[in-house]
Amino acid sequence: MAWHRCRFYEIRGPQDGSGWIVKIANTDEDPLIIDCQSEALAHIQRIDPSISVPRIRLTTDRRKTAKVRSDRGSVHILYAPSFLEGKIAEKIESRTPQLQRVGAMQVRLGKSLRVFFIPRPASSIQDFDTWLTTNCPLPSTRMTRLAITRMGN
Repeated sequence: MAWHRCRFYEIRGPQDGSGWIVKIANTDEDPLIIDCQSEALAHIQRIDPSISVPRIRLTTDRRKTAKVRSDRGSVHILYAPSFLEGKIAEKIESRTPQLQRVGAMQVRLGKSLRVFFIPRPASSIQDFDTWLTTNCPLPSTRMTRLAITRMGN
């Protein structure tokens, strides 16, 4: 999976400590996947603003991504999602109240994605499913997968 080979750097603002992750995608990364990820995050924010999702920082010319050329001449996509503070769920002990909160959040996430549609090839849906379950602060569930498959193909 291409996003596992991307380079990323965390940047913190000196005034407020807000953080951004600058990602430089591998040359094998499909630009449509990056676009789909950005659109899904923006869609979740529009539908349910109380769900904490990364926001994509726009370039000075209001784009979500920029193309950069390496010193070897290869072209990469650069983008910057906001950094979300928190703990990785699989690294903490789960208790019933916590699992109930996670379940409730997954339902909200599923509801916000059920009306999300961007036509993409079937392979992109599988890649996006893997990306979402890897990078969102929620574990994978059938509800999340059902919401993602509604994106079309």
